[in-house]
Amino acid sequence: MSAAPDKAMEPIRIRSDYVGAGDYLIFPDDDPLVVNTDYGLQAVDLASRQRWQADFGERCLGVCRRADGMLVASTIHGVFLVEPAGRVRHVNPTLHEIAHAPLAWQDGVLVITLSHVHALDAAGKVRWKYAFKETLGASVRACLVLGAFLVPGGVVLGVVDYNSGLGRVLCLDDRGGLRSASDVGPITYVFPVGADAYVHSISGYGRFESRCIDLDGRERWALDFGGAGTELPDGRIAMLVGNNESPTWDNWELRLLTAGGGALGARKASGHFGYGPVLGADRQLYMAGFFKPFDPAATRLDYTSLVPLPKFVIFDHLLGVKAQPPQYVVFYHRAPIDDGDIELVFADRNAIAFGPTRAGTRHVYFTHNREILAMPLRA
Repeated sequence: MSAAPDKAMEPIRIRSDYVGAGDYLIFPDDDPLVVNTDYGLQAVDLASRQRWQADFGERCLGVCRRADGMLVASTIHGVFLVEPAGRVRHVNPTLHEIAHAPLAWQDGVLVITLSHVHALDAAGKVRWKYAFKETLGASVRACLVLGAFLVPGGVVLGVVDYNSGLGRVLCLDDRGGLRSASDVGPITYVFPVGADAYVHSISGYGRFESRCIDLDGRERWALDFGGAGTELPDGRIAMLVGNNESPTWDNWELRLLTAGGGALGARKASGHFGYGPVLGADRQLYMAGFFKPFDPAATRLDYTSLVPLPKFVIFDHLLGVKAQPPQYVVFYHRAPIDDGDIELVFADRNAIAFGPTRAGTRHVYFTHNREILAMPLRA
């Protein structure tokens, strides 16, 4: 007789007004969660009870926590300073169209628009700004930032032209000066490795590769595949590998690499991935994938970009570029770091999984439509 399912290990459905994409916050001890909504911010606990909500008058793109504990959220037309209890303290309106969640920086935040990155201090004053056209070209009007993270003495941003999909990874110093930039290409993912380097992936126009670059622009290694990744505490790298020129039903792989880019193993996952795997406190890797239902009539008629890459699908949904997103088959996985099968912990149809996976104190969090799924950690 088979053992009964362990109810304690089933995901907890946290119902909220989450828009289904964008950066959300997890407070200490996993309570509460603060999510971006169509009207602003909402704080909910694990039992789906609302703690508070903050009304901005338009869709919120994401939220971060500043060094002093204050919350900073962005909409397309403004930056909002919010107290941890939900009271809006200050609003910075902008004529530039914001297209990314804010990023905590020094005592303030970085605000990313379709054309610039602005550094704001704690009082909301602009310390510096950088125009993406300086490195992407004067003809570029709207940019998608695929990733942004702080490094010692500056910030790294993966920036692509929304229309062509071509872009560069920029490393800016803490005064907004350009320290280095990658070669131009169809950048799809970028993530940090160590304190002095990053990995960026290329997928499209017949190129599929990943390169590890230091902050001064020197290449450390290159591989002939691309995908979303994360660095593990021991320096190894876990990547979800795939491209946009394979049929929609092709599954991506979870690959483990050495710090120097050497192959350590590969395991088949399910779906395509907009974010890299997340390491839980139980030393399990968690990841969420999706793709459209199988279509036997689908053919490879288009040489490039037959399958829209997850990052672009997620961006369109977050900014409301498309009124109704396609409905996908979604997969939520857990896997041991070193070896063993990838476990499917939950799956669904006619759904989206466009938000990032986050590690909390006692749970790992997936997004499922407007819900957050809190997955208990293994003992």
